[in-house]
Amino acid sequence: LTDEELVNYPLNLGLSGIFIENDIQYTPEDYHEHLALTMKTADDNVEIITTPTVPFRNIQIAIRSGEWVVISKSKAPAIHFCIKHPVIVRALTDFAPPIRD
Repeated sequence: LTDEELVNYPLNLGLSGIFIENDIQYTPEDYHEHLALTMKTADDNVEIITTPTVPFRNIQIAIRSGEWVVISKSKAPAIHFCIKHPVIVRALTDFAPPIRD
C-alpha cells in the first residue's frame, strides 16, 4: 500500500489472536517496516502471498493447505472461524479476492 492509501484508509494491527480490545492503527512507517519484517519470515515452510489491493481491511485468513482455514475478524471484538470441511478449505485456498480499480 502507498502512504496515501494508508493515510486515507488506515489499517489496524491484527491483534484479534491475542484478544486485545483496542484497535491500533498503523502509521505508514510502521506498516512498511512490519511488511518488510514479515517478508523476511518466508522460508520452505511459510509462503507469504501479497496482493496489489486490500480486498478485506479487517479480515485475516490463515491457511494450512488441505487441512484447515482460519478466518479472523481483526477489529474488536475478535471473532475466529476454523474451517476443516475439505470442500470449503479447497474453495478458500483457491479463492481469488476481487481486484478494485
